[in-house]
Amino acid sequence: STSDESNTLIAIDVYPNPTTDMVTLELNPEINIRKVDVSVHNSSGQKVDAKWGRVGAQQIEVSGLSTHPSGIYYITVNQGIKAQTVSIQVE
Repeated sequence: STSDESNTLIAIDVYPNPTTDMVTLELNPEINIRKVDVSVHNSSGQKVDAKWGRVGAQQIEVSGLSTHPSGIYYITVNQGIKAQTVSIQVE
């Protein structure tokens, strides 16, 4: 069914994109933000250091991207067995 939880997007928006340092991920209202984990990888698949935290009811802020070379980065949001990856451009 379309209401099947496994089909629910975790992040429904990411902005600003492109960014110079920081992005905000807007999470689906159905997602329990307290159970979310975030990781950032570069285009080679290597995990990179970035800070992240919850900044609103359903928002996560990822920062510290300006310390890395410009290019495409992938932010993966995990919630239990579910994961979603969004790509961002760091300038």
